[in-house]
Amino acid sequence: MMGRAGRPQFDDSAVAVIYVQDSKKTFYKKFLYEPFPVESSLLPVLPNHVNAEISAGTIDSKQGIVEYLSGTYLYRRLFANPNYYGLEEDSEEAMLKFITQIVDDSVSELLQSECIHVDPENDVIKPTPFGRIASVYYLQHETIRFLVKALHSECSIENMLKILTDVPEYAEIPVRHNEDLINTELQKKLRIRFSTSVMGTSACKAHLLFQAHFMRTPLPTDYRTDLKSVLDQCIRILQAMREMTRLRNWLSATINIVVLQQMCHSAR
Repeated sequence: MMGRAGRPQFDDSAVAVIYVQDSKKTFYKKFLYEPFPVESSLLPVLPNHVNAEISAGTIDSKQGIVEYLSGTYLYRRLFANPNYYGLEEDSEEAMLKFITQIVDDSVSELLQSECIHVDPENDVIKPTPFGRIASVYYLQHETIRFLVKALHSECSIENMLKILTDVPEYAEIPVRHNEDLINTELQKKLRIRFSTSVMGTSACKAHLLFQAHFMRTPLPTDYRTDLKSVLDQCIRILQAMREMTRLRNWLSATINIVVLQQMCHSAR
């Protein structure tokens, strides 16, 4: 990574020099003159894409998933660079076995998350209400799996907030160097406390950001940016949680989610 190596307002050009061992010179020159191969990132999130297609009605069987895969960039790269995706050989038999395995794994993951229903006799795959919720609100199927287990009819607002911040979506909230210390100081101003052992986790930071939002507590600049990200995502997650409790006819839990939505909207 290089920055501007000149003086702003004085220089209109700059030179960057990279020193390497002579034995690695050819290797690094290749990055200058040849395009770097771009690989597919679909494989780790394939179940989420499959769930969306099943919910949309474009896929209704395992064969349909295979046909869907055949039109993706992942399918092209499997043949071009099989070792990158974990294939030990590039024979037709090995490729077919690999594709069958990832299709079976995707179906198994979605079944565990209660996002689909499979009719074993006719090999027909249908979406469940939870699967449709994941697709409509753009949630990971792991989030639905977590919410199915975590939500219950007697959830209080405090419970709902804890469940909200524990969802996989918030695992990407960055916890930077020494922010565990900042989190420890921040929680002293807030109502709900955590053990110092979890101050370096994304879930704890998200929880503290929500509390600070409700109490309108001043935050450092980086934390204000993180808070905006947290609030942007909470809208669709809370809507999905509300739909799930409504499907189960849990009136008290549904009302508490509505109240929590208003808290997020009003910062109160």
